[in-house]
Amino acid sequence: MKVKRVNQLLENNAEELAQEYDFTYDYEYYDYIIDSYINGQKQQMFNLFNNLDNESKKAFFEYLDNTTYNDSNDIKKLLIDYLIDND
Repeated sequence: MKVKRVNQLLENNAEELAQEYDFTYDYEYYDYIIDSYINGQKQQMFNLFNNLDNESKKAFFEYLDNTTYNDSNDIKKLLIDYLIDND
């Protein structure tokens, strides 16, 4: 999987967040989305996910497929349900 710089994957309104947390690469932002889920911050997870452009949303699902997090399938299911419900 190709690693992208954070400013290449986020929509404009999320770039401030990436700078605030000193994220440089996409996987750092992806890990923050996952950490939000693990810490019980589901709404934050949805908000962070929504800040991604469409290509990066697909890349995030690919990242989840290749990660070792035990919760990756749960996260994918929640995000897919969220996308369906908010279409």
